Amino acid sequence: MLKNQNYHTPIIGMIKIGYTVPHGDGKRIPVRDDQFNITTRVKKDDKWKLHPLHNQLLDKIKLPKDVDQEEKKLRSIPIKLLFDNPQLNLSEHYEAWDIADGARACVGDGEKCKRRDTNTGSVSEAKCNGPEFCEYAKNKNVRCKRMTRFIAQIEGQTEELGVFMISTSGFNSTNTLSSKLLHLHSLHDGMLKGLPLKILLRAKTNTTNRNNPFYYIDIEYADGIDTVKAHTAAKSLHDKYATAGLQIAKAEEALMKLFSQNPLQVEIDFEEVEDFYSGSNGAAGASTKSQTIGASQLATILGNAAPGEANSAQRADSETGQLAAA
Repeated sequence: MLKNQNYHTPIIGMIKIGYTVPHGDGKRIPVRDDQFNITTRVKKDDKWKLHPLHNQLLDKIKLPKDVDQEEKKLRSIPIKLLFDNPQLNLSEHYEAWDIADGARACVGDGEKCKRRDTNTGSVSEAKCNGPEFCEYAKNKNVRCKRMTRFIAQIEGQTEELGVFMISTSGFNSTNTLSSKLLHLHSLHDGMLKGLPLKILLRAKTNTTNRNNPFYYIDIEYADGIDTVKAHTAAKSLHDKYATAGLQIAKAEEALMKLFSQNPLQVEIDFEEVEDFYSGSNGAAGASTKSQTIGASQLATILGNAAPGEANSAQRADSETGQLAAA
């Protein structure tokens, strides 16, 4: 393997909350949503194509006959985790992108960071204070935010080693996913792989958001599964692997070493996360391109938009845009 290269678990699709719309001068506005969208990594007509699993899961949702079937919303997704190690399933960093060349320029943990010189390409280590107190983050060509990435496999996928990714810059989603993974990891004797789980959207209000409801991501046992059943399922899988001579712990140890070679390199493209960086940087005085808005605001902005565009905007608000919940 090459040195200073970062390798990643193959990402076959994304799980997003929200979408973007064009809004003058080539700018795009992230729009909040109240449902999951499972997408491929291919864009067509400036929109991410839905993954076949999206409609397969929607078709399983049963609504009363007198309710418009177009009202179906994907607010829960059955998943399994690929790894036992929580750090392989979820990562959290302060992350800065250079919007001029679309490359990740700086990655920090709140104490130290690795930073790429945009002129020479050399990488150096610096102190990480977070975007609010970082002079580098105030650069007009740099956008820095706290970013969490969570990967999982969706029930029904055919790729045995591929995963879907959720990116979020929201505190509530990050806190919930991180704490739940650590709890499950401890409760199930270090086993996360094989647990029947689901991710779901929960609504919440707070004074910071003027008591308007927003959505964040939670993780729970799959429908019809309790703690004992989940543990039994995970242990059965691990016993099966052991009988076959497969060594999960050694494999994950090797992957941890491989994945940490160069944190500045990521498997995703800036276009897949640009919605997070089109608004406020989090750094005082940073320039902004646009701001995240709710669906109700979008309907007003669109004004004389075509009926289809206006109808697609009539969705309840979450706290943040595109991929992230609060």
